[in-house]
Amino acid sequence: DGIRCNAIAPGWHLGTQLGREALPLSETDMNAMIAKLHELTPMNRTGDPEELAGLLVYLASDAASFMTGQVIAHDGGWTAW
Repeated sequence: DGIRCNAIAPGWHLGTQLGREALPLSETDMNAMIAKLHELTPMNRTGDPEELAGLLVYLASDAASFMTGQVIAHDGGWTAW
């Protein structure tokens, strides 16, 4: 009892080495892909890991104690677009 289950559906967060290792592209191709992602995302950018961390902290806090069964898109509006 008191168990909550929420999920985060992240969009593109390229501020970590993992983000770049997941897509082994040349620097030119990576820059072109990032530019295209920005173009296709309503907020016109990729996310920062710190922004994702803030959502994680919120979900783990007492402020979210009545929240359960949610999938939260953290994608700059990608899924709404």
